Amino acid sequence: AVYGKNRPYAHIYVNIRRSVQGIKENDIWPPRLLLSSGRKDQGFGQFFRADSTHCAAGAHSIYENAVCKLIQFLYVLALNIDPACTAENVHQTGLLHITGNVSIGTIFSIYRRAEESCGDVSEQELLRPGLEQVAAGYFVYGPSTMLVYSTGQGVNGFTLDPSIGEFLLSHPNMHIPETGAIYSVNSAYYPHWDERTREAVDTFARPADREPHSLRYVGSLVADFHRTMLYGGIFLYPAEERKPKGKLRLMYEASPLAFLAEQAGGLATDGADRILEKRPQEIHERTPLFIGSARDVEKVMAIYRRRS
Repeated sequence: AVYGKNRPYAHIYVNIRRSVQGIKENDIWPPRLLLSSGRKDQGFGQFFRADSTHCAAGAHSIYENAVCKLIQFLYVLALNIDPACTAENVHQTGLLHITGNVSIGTIFSIYRRAEESCGDVSEQELLRPGLEQVAAGYFVYGPSTMLVYSTGQGVNGFTLDPSIGEFLLSHPNMHIPETGAIYSVNSAYYPHWDERTREAVDTFARPADREPHSLRYVGSLVADFHRTMLYGGIFLYPAEERKPKGKLRLMYEASPLAFLAEQAGGLATDGADRILEKRPQEIHERTPLFIGSARDVEKVMAIYRRRS
């Protein structure tokens, strides 16, 4: 939809109520996020409550029939604040990033509901492969605030202009370079990786036939992925002996970013399978993730195939 001076204006408010992993309403900044387009002094509001990373709309307005039914009965939203932090885990990376003023982000994913679905969203409605996403994106809160999203027809980036309170198109038709000069991984886990993962990382860190890639690792998923979107290269979060299924969540971290990567010409895999084809069996299912420039990800896939 196109919103302008004389057109309807839509707000989407997202409030984090709670998470089964212990996130409380006041633990996360910002607890309420406003996505807006058009002029601030027009229109209506739409309020979402996120419960265990999924939510359904439930507001009313002069546009109730047109908008509430569209959102509540046709779509479900998966939402993740990156990184999660609570009062109980103050020593984890998430809170350190926030108090250290490091870039963090919000990842979202939208699926169309089945035609026969109505009322509250069930958990089973969310356990679907990423290929069924109709839209996905993220906000990154850094030196500027950006929204990057796709509805399946390419990727576009918008930068918040605080002077007018609107997101303006700043990065149209984003493409990940076919190959890059940066790899991003927490190399402190090197002793805990299996041999194929070590070989995959060494392909970029210690290649025999070319200059090595530069290592860049923020430790904030959205920040690392956003850099990869802009400049190419590869982001790696492999499984390791203490986390044999990986750490990142398939449904609301890996799948949305894989959707964006493929729309921008990149690839995303767990080493063996395409991320978008994996169907989660539970909300917080974890997965290894290798994502970024197509040629760089293909190198990892080739190593995993050969060593399988």
